[in-house]
Amino acid sequence: MHRQTLLRQFYDQYLHLVHITERTIELEPLKLKQLAEAASFPSLSLNITAIHVVDCIGRFEPVNGTALAALMRLSKAAITKICTRLTNDGLIARSQLPQNKKEYLFSLTDQGKALYELHEQLHQQAEKEFMQYLEEWSSEDLTTILRFVQHLGNVLEQRIHEGEGEA
Repeated sequence: MHRQTLLRQFYDQYLHLVHITERTIELEPLKLKQLAEAASFPSLSLNITAIHVVDCIGRFEPVNGTALAALMRLSKAAITKICTRLTNDGLIARSQLPQNKKEYLFSLTDQGKALYELHEQLHQQAEKEFMQYLEEWSSEDLTTILRFVQHLGNVLEQRIHEGEGEA
């Protein structure tokens, strides 16, 4: 195959992968909602970021807003807004340290822990399916693919960093 044709096909597949990845991410809250309904969990209308804030708090609790913002790569203002909503929804609890009235620590409520566990189940299932798919590839192929994906990830992170510097 001609190299330019191969490069064009590769780029077209890359764009396709970006689009289907976006769609997959959009579906995560819907899948979580289905799991929650099957487990008789109260109805929720959370976006993917709020779900991942619950996940992050579950992994690092108790965690303060500054650390949460850094872990999630979000602004402190965005974390404050999301955590206020999650507190109002009864998924997280906010507490203050006696020695620092400005700092809040976030932890999961029982309902938040249940959501965290459902989300973890969703990710474990996705990982299992992904690992089964990878079993089809030879170790040599996987090594090459891994090098490519790592390099592509570095290039995309650099583009994001450069774009954030311009904003």
